[in-house]
Amino acid sequence: MKAKYIEHTVENLMEYAKDILLGADEESDYLQAVKALEVAKDFLYKEFKFDPETGEYYDQEYIITKIELDNRIDSLKAEIGNRMLHDYKLEVEKILGITFNNDEICLADLLF
Repeated sequence: MKAKYIEHTVENLMEYAKDILLGADEESDYLQAVKALEVAKDFLYKEFKFDPETGEYYDQEYIITKIELDNRIDSLKAEIGNRMLHDYKLEVEKILGITFNNDEICLADLLF
């Protein structure tokens, strides 16, 4: 029962982060999405780390869930980073009146 509650709470926080990301248009929105992911991670670690009833740490279930969550958080953070890069790239292109050749903003593109 406790595991389902924890899983449900973490899933809600991750969905919240995704919803923020979908509507993000400012840096603060992206940072809020990352914060939601960090809260999910902290909550999971805190809740799954120690069982007060048995006085034992969770092993396999905790490790698998931790690795899975770490991977999902890393993936969402990368998506947030790519989205920010894309949005700022468009803004820089508009300001400078140039178009970048790829999705990476590099000094060479600005100099030549």
